[in-house]
Amino acid sequence: MGPYGVKKFRHFYVNLAIIALNTAILFAGLEFIARIILFDIAPENKLLRFKLPQEWPKTSLSLSPHPYLSYSTTPNYFNYNNGRKEFSHNSLGYRGLETTLKKQTGIFRIVTLGGSTTYTSGVPENSKTYPALLEKELKEKFGFHNIEVINAGVPGYTSWESLINFQFRVLELDPDLIIIYHGTNDTHARLVPPSAYHGDNLGSRKHWENPAIPFWEQSVVIRFFSRLKISSPPSDRDFTGAKTAFQSGPNPLQTLKANPPVYFKRNISSIVAIAKQNNIGVMLATWASSSNLGYANLAHYKAGFSDTVNVIKEIGSQYSVPVFNFHEKMPEDGKYWIDGIHVNERGSALKAHLFARFISEEKLVSEKFKK
Repeated sequence: MGPYGVKKFRHFYVNLAIIALNTAILFAGLEFIARIILFDIAPENKLLRFKLPQEWPKTSLSLSPHPYLSYSTTPNYFNYNNGRKEFSHNSLGYRGLETTLKKQTGIFRIVTLGGSTTYTSGVPENSKTYPALLEKELKEKFGFHNIEVINAGVPGYTSWESLINFQFRVLELDPDLIIIYHGTNDTHARLVPPSAYHGDNLGSRKHWENPAIPFWEQSVVIRFFSRLKISSPPSDRDFTGAKTAFQSGPNPLQTLKANPPVYFKRNISSIVAIAKQNNIGVMLATWASSSNLGYANLAHYKAGFSDTVNVIKEIGSQYSVPVFNFHEKMPEDGKYWIDGIHVNERGSALKAHLFARFISEEKLVSEKFKK
C-alpha cells in the first residue's frame, strides 16, 4: 500500500470515528431531552410505557412472587390496549370485576380453579372469559339470580398450585361450589426424567424469578420508538418470568408411562377432600382440546390428556362428585380454538354455555336461587 493508500485508509477511519462520535452525542442529547420531557412534563398515565424499568409500578406485571405458590396473579393489575382495559385483576388478584373477600349475604359463589385455560389467556377482555360468561349464562339463560363466579385460574398452574391456592386463598372466599379444570400443565409435569418425578414437583417446577430486563430497556429513546404502537404500560407481554423447568426427554411416550399421573390424582383428591370438609360443592370437568392444533396433536400429549380424563372420572366415582365430560361435548373444530389448548372468544362462550347447562341439569345450585 502506497502513501496515498495509507492516507486514504486513515481518512476513512477518521471519518468513521467522527460519525460514531457524533451519533453517540446525538443519541445522548435525545436521551437527555426525552427524560426531561417524559419524566417531568408528560402526563403520568399516558406515557408510563416509556418509563425506565426501575420506575415501573409493581402492578405492571400480571404475575408476582408468592411465598407458598411461587407466583400468583398481581392484585390491581391492568393493561390498556388501544384504549381498552384488558387482562385486569381486582384488588384480590383475581381476573375480573371487583369483589369482596367476605361473601355477601344471599349470594351463591362459584370459584373456578385451573391454569391459563381457566384464566382464559386467549381472550383479552375480562367480560368474555369463560368464568365471566358462565355467570352471565347462569343468570340470563338458566334463570338463576344472585350468582357470582370468581376466576381463580392462574396461567401455568398445575394441580399442585391449585391445591395450595385453594387451601390458602380460595377458602377465604367461602365458595359454595368450586369447578376444577386441569390437564395440560399436569401433563407437562410428567415429562421429566423418572428420577426427578416426585410429589413436590421440583423436577418440573422452579422457583419464580423476576423477568430479565434487556439492557436496551434502560433507554427512553429506544423504548419510545419500539413502543409507539403500544398504548399500555410495560407488562409481561414484553417480559415473562421463568415458571417451569420441564424438558421433554427423547421418548416422551415412554416417559409418561414411567411417570403415571399419581400426583395429579392425589392433588385433585386432596382438593375434593378439603372442599367436602368445608361443606363446599365440587364439580370436576374432563380435559378438552383440539387434537389437530399445536402440540395437542402430538401423541404423548394425547396420551397425557387421556390419562387426566380417566383420573378425573375415577375421582368423581370415588368421591361421588359430579363429573362433566367436557372432552365429549367440546368440538375440536379450529374455529373455537387458538392453539388446540386455549379457546378463543367463540370457544369461551361455548365453554361457558356447556358448563352452565351441566350445572343446571345436575342441580349444583340450590333451587332457591332460581328466579
